[in-house]
Amino acid sequence: MPVIESQIDRNGDDYKRNRERMLAAIKEFRDAEASVQAASEKARERFAKRKQLMPRERIALLLDRGAPFLELMPLAGYRMHDDKDGSSAGGGSVAGIGYVEGVRCIVTASNSAIKGGTVAPSGQRKGQRVQQIVMENKLPVVNLVESGGANLLYQAEIFVPGGRGFANQARMSARGIPQVTVVHGSSTAGGAYLPGLSDYVIMVPTRTLDDVLEEADAPRGFDLLSIDVEGHEIEVMRGFDFVHWKPRLIMLEDHVENLSKHRVLEQNG
Repeated sequence: MPVIESQIDRNGDDYKRNRERMLAAIKEFRDAEASVQAASEKARERFAKRKQLMPRERIALLLDRGAPFLELMPLAGYRMHDDKDGSSAGGGSVAGIGYVEGVRCIVTASNSAIKGGTVAPSGQRKGQRVQQIVMENKLPVVNLVESGGANLLYQAEIFVPGGRGFANQARMSARGIPQVTVVHGSSTAGGAYLPGLSDYVIMVPTRTLDDVLEEADAPRGFDLLSIDVEGHEIEVMRGFDFVHWKPRLIMLEDHVENLSKHRVLEQNG
């Protein structure tokens, strides 16, 4: 393979001017990213009182230590909709490609430190772009959810195209792309539909499903049931399998370390 040699004169005036302009542009968007981080940090005390981790801390603990993480669209919706000064950019979520137990996957987390993780139209488009990346590259998905759902100030722009995101979840399941959703806080509307359409659902052990459903005002399609399995009473979440068009029961375990323990139980009728 021939070696391509650069013809750029790094000592030339044009190169130096272009370099300075590029560094200034990089500093501008890095400063914008820092302003979002600073806005999130304002909620740290409130999270500490609730004994909760910050969104990015959750991602850091989930990912393999030392493995790369490529964040996607960190400035989605910059100074759009209700982001007046750029400090709320990101579309209400943090998303990227990383490694979990050696498996390359998409990881998303609700940025509940900013406006409760609510999603504006730009955040919705970001989410659907992430889903496109998932389907094109067949990447498993891990969602960390604590979301206020759609920002109702923009419901006219969100509700109709928003249905595409839930349809995409069904398409991913049909293609055998696993979707694991961890619900670790109140999740309203779309924040409740997301786990309902996932293949595996994990609830934080220290919170009951009743608590989450009550706070989230979730649809009754996600009720808590107690059923008997081989002489043991277990709690399950009643959902619906939109791929096979039939009800399903998702068993809740007390521990989340071993994902293989989470099974989907079929409900007759």
